[in-house]
Amino acid sequence: MEVVVGIGHSGCAIADSLKKEEGYEVYKIDSKIRGNRTLSLSEKKTIQQHEAAALEITDKVQGLFEDIAKDDSVTVVLSGADSASGSALVVLESLRSKTDNLDVLYIRPDRGFLSEEKKSNDAFVGGVLQEFARSGLIEKIYLVDIARAEAIMGEVPIAEYEDRLHKLIASTASLIKFYNSASPLMDNRGEMKDTSRIATFGVSSFENNIPEEMFFNLSNPTEKIYYYGMSKGDLESDGTLLRKIKSHAKSMEKKEAGYSISFAVFETSYEENMVLCCVFSDKVQV
Repeated sequence: MEVVVGIGHSGCAIADSLKKEEGYEVYKIDSKIRGNRTLSLSEKKTIQQHEAAALEITDKVQGLFEDIAKDDSVTVVLSGADSASGSALVVLESLRSKTDNLDVLYIRPDRGFLSEEKKSNDAFVGGVLQEFARSGLIEKIYLVDIARAEAIMGEVPIAEYEDRLHKLIASTASLIKFYNSASPLMDNRGEMKDTSRIATFGVSSFENNIPEEMFFNLSNPTEKIYYYGMSKGDLESDGTLLRKIKSHAKSMEKKEAGYSISFAVFETSYEENMVLCCVFSDKVQV
């Protein structure tokens, strides 16, 4: 079972988008929240106050996750802009006792529009969670920069902005998750480096060899994986498809980059072909 735990406004909104996907079980933690599989936190102004309050209700946090099984794959989604993210360490500690498959999807807010206090909160929470990943306390942390996600989304009406943005992040993360667990038709991926636990994802164009648009500017990458979702029609009729895929992957390679590139090919139910990629690093991103 795929389990998503949303913390704070952004985390819960992205979790709600994933709730519509088949096979997802969603939990939400925020101030003044109600419903099934939710935990309402008392209203606090700072992340430090939220952490202290969460520690006082550790038993309730643990009780919220009592149905999670050891083999469930759990992703915690949160943003440093939300003060509720202060409860993340208590939540992660409770989840670590429930499952061995624990990731974090961390949403970096647009720092150009943050107060100094929220900038500090974002740097602190994001830094601590990345160190969690590097030390192996969680499997991986996937970073998303809201400013970059906005650029990928393009122009949308203000009334639709938030909903469309959260759906974009949720759908891309969901596809990456699916491809990482699905059986590919072709695969030249090697064993991942155990230290490459800080990651992001992006989208590319198979037809035009356009450089991928990444959701985070990840520095010091160690490896990159391309996921080719090909339509059944092209897989059955296009004799040049493998050459096109290899050419695309090769065209994305930068000789000075110094990291490995691999790919996997999957059949997709979509009519149009799609290309996603995932980049990994062993360095904390600032």
